[in-house]
Amino acid sequence: MNRIPCARKLLLWLAILTFMACGTNTQKNPQIERPPLSSEVAIFEHTIRIPIGYFLLARRHSERCAVKLIDHWTTEGGSELYTIYDSYFSKHPVAFISPTAANYFRGELSFPKLVGIGRLAFNFGELDIRCGSMQMHWTGVSWIYFHHSGHALGDYGIELAPTPWTDIAEVNFNDPRLQWYRYDENREESYVHIDQLWEKDPARDPDP
Repeated sequence: MNRIPCARKLLLWLAILTFMACGTNTQKNPQIERPPLSSEVAIFEHTIRIPIGYFLLARRHSERCAVKLIDHWTTEGGSELYTIYDSYFSKHPVAFISPTAANYFRGELSFPKLVGIGRLAFNFGELDIRCGSMQMHWTGVSWIYFHHSGHALGDYGIELAPTPWTDIAEVNFNDPRLQWYRYDENREESYVHIDQLWEKDPARDPDP
């Protein structure tokens, strides 16, 4: 039986790890002209920021998802990020989601210190919001993307709608005031205070 010498095994593993490090889609927060206020919704071409405590709705085909980020904290001088969230899911195009054990999930998102050195540094945190069969990338505090962290930027059929709702009983996917956004590389960044969200369309009438 042929055996691979230890040195060759080590080189093989280093090559695999290097490939993984280079190929992993680790994205940072979007480059922005100014940081949004804690009470602002920010809408970019590939991500939406929703303030802590408010629902962001998602849909893909017949699937429906409601996500609320409920707490956030940092450790190690701010270098490690953590967020707790609630998600509610339906695989059917319902208007309302009943908060039952079958469709409710509470999860923790995390961005701990990288493990390793240089190109061989890895992040072993949880970077995706889980909502039934839907998963959406998170990059700290309250930035939520239109795709899974393992995917490149692009349109994967997910649409997001920010809301001023704080209680799942308020959520109505058929509310005509909802403004749905999809990945759009040509969309300009815009900001709007959460209390003014439905007074205008922030994508067409951004705050100064």
